[in-house]
Amino acid sequence: MKILLVNTMTIGGAISCTRVHTGLLDKGYDSHLLTLWNDGNIAVPRHELMPLPSPPPLMERVSRKIGLSHDTVPNKDVLFANKSKKHEIFFLYHTYHHIHKHPLYKEADIVNFHMMGYMLDFVSFFKNNDKKMVWTLHEMSAFTGGCAFAEDCRGYQQSCQDCPQLVGTPEPNIAQTQLAYKLDTFSKKSPNLNVVAPSNWLLNSSKESRLFNQYDHHLIPYGVEIDIFKPMSGELRQELGLPADKKILLFVAGSTKNYRKGLDLLLGALENIQNADDLLICTVGSKDLNLKTNVPTHHFGRIEDKKQLAKVYNIADVFVAPSREDNLPNTVLESIACGTPVIAFNIGGMPDMIKHGENGILCGEATSNNLQKGIEGFLKNEYAFDSQKIYQDAQARYYPARQIDAYIELFEKIHAQK
Repeated sequence: MKILLVNTMTIGGAISCTRVHTGLLDKGYDSHLLTLWNDGNIAVPRHELMPLPSPPPLMERVSRKIGLSHDTVPNKDVLFANKSKKHEIFFLYHTYHHIHKHPLYKEADIVNFHMMGYMLDFVSFFKNNDKKMVWTLHEMSAFTGGCAFAEDCRGYQQSCQDCPQLVGTPEPNIAQTQLAYKLDTFSKKSPNLNVVAPSNWLLNSSKESRLFNQYDHHLIPYGVEIDIFKPMSGELRQELGLPADKKILLFVAGSTKNYRKGLDLLLGALENIQNADDLLICTVGSKDLNLKTNVPTHHFGRIEDKKQLAKVYNIADVFVAPSREDNLPNTVLESIACGTPVIAFNIGGMPDMIKHGENGILCGEATSNNLQKGIEGFLKNEYAFDSQKIYQDAQARYYPARQIDAYIELFEKIHAQK
């Protein structure tokens, strides 16, 4: 059985794809990884980059300059001009990349898609596809008109008409057009497709979508590298130059500009926080992550070394993940694997990971007031968290081999079907 995993990148939110690939290789399976980019320039065995497509004809390049033509690949810079920064990235599934022509695709028995925005030419691929498919979701754009996170919109259950994320853009109907392309393609040739999601929230959203509701769905949570992310002993705070007598709240963000990640909600919660005299906020991420708050802060900057990052999780008393909408963020898994409880809103995949009062605090709806109450409850010692029990629970539920074994079971089942 030859398996091809396809993803836009090797790191980031969909790093799970790379982990599944290497896990399959460790188990002796014939796996290849095909990506559009290698963002981290990391060495991955049996990994190839998608070759750059040939330059389009002159007239097509000219038509792109003036906007969308249904016969050409649209210019996203034109399409999404004036798009609100509060909304997540919007993916296009009309590209010059033809995965079905790649030698690795032709050799594969099973093709496992992951994050495919800006890499997959949806219509041409599924028109020509004859492989058994698994599509692993990490966000929603596979089954929507292009939005990665739909927020309060449920347009993907029907037609994605009047997309609220594209109000004021030059082509506000592109979501409806793109979903119509997808639906028409599947109506002409329905693929042999199974859908995987890491969280119940994303699984149920896909099941309710107009595009994917007819296909079998499987819940396979991410694994976490528990050999790295685990409780540590020693004078870690002293090693990192932090006070031993403060309660440390940790916040990690790749970018301060991602509205969905809820930095503004955290700042709002800290503005009127009670019992903050003994509190220290530690942050990891973008260099411009400068919290404007009266609470003392310490910024580590970006941390690429996983072992160093594990130390930071270990020095924290609590990790806060104030996302408005999220799947199964690796940061939360890493925190509980280190035995550090998590404060988050009761949204997305958070309830899958966080057992309220056992390994964290679920604060209800995503508001600063609710987050403030959760943080204050922690500072008042309203919860008795056991670091070792948190770690053991994370180890039992998110041991990497469990994820790999679940994929192997699914691949074997699909491969055996005629």
